[in-house]
Amino acid sequence: MKWAYVLYVLYSFESPDLTERQNADIISWGLPFNAMWECVSFYNRYKPDIMTGAETHIIQKHNDSAIIEEAGCVKVFTDGENTKKGEKVMLYTK
Repeated sequence: MKWAYVLYVLYSFESPDLTERQNADIISWGLPFNAMWECVSFYNRYKPDIMTGAETHIIQKHNDSAIIEEAGCVKVFTDGENTKKGEKVMLYTK
């Protein structure tokens, strides 16, 4: 099983088919870190760009009602088919 520290963004959005807001997440698989402090440092250095990029992405993917609920760094484990989340450092919350 492989592991990495990655950036994550949790967000919610309205779906025209459902009455309750839906929740989803974005995991930065293309930008892994070897240690939590590296991920946190990167987030703190580039927070405006990360948050603007994530907001643009979720609004384009869903609609203007999409909002970021939480963001930070998380340790993930994967075997290629299943992914488990471990240690998490929340760096933004709505």
